[in-house]
Amino acid sequence: MSDHLKSTGETYLTHLKEGLLFSLSLLLASVVGLIHSFFPFIFKNTASSIAWLTLKRVIARSSTARKIHIRYNTKRENTDFYWRVFVDGQQHLAKDVKIFTPAWGEKSILDGDVKLNIACIGHITWESDVATIRGELIDRVS
Repeated sequence: MSDHLKSTGETYLTHLKEGLLFSLSLLLASVVGLIHSFFPFIFKNTASSIAWLTLKRVIARSSTARKIHIRYNTKRENTDFYWRVFVDGQQHLAKDVKIFTPAWGEKSILDGDVKLNIACIGHITWESDVATIRGELIDRVS
């Protein structure tokens, strides 16, 4: 078994399946994008949606990345902690949040109330009361 397979914790067949799925997804996005370039009235967002979903899957596969939810602190009452940051269900308060990874909006229901979140998958670090979130791919590039 190669060092790469050991580092991912995957068998050869699992790695092959995942690699093929990523490759085929990106190939499909490329073909759809090519068709869209000639006929801009069809597949308006399809290629970017496929690429976005593929990127989210790549980031989520990281063994150390976590899903993080960020929500505005509506009950802050005379405090500078504007943000509620949820990591693995644990709430932390932050004065500022910096996100350097793809993020998206999500709805969740808590005690019958609809909550709007910013969601992302990445690594979080804290400097004083400021949360910084970086994605797996950005960590590899920088």
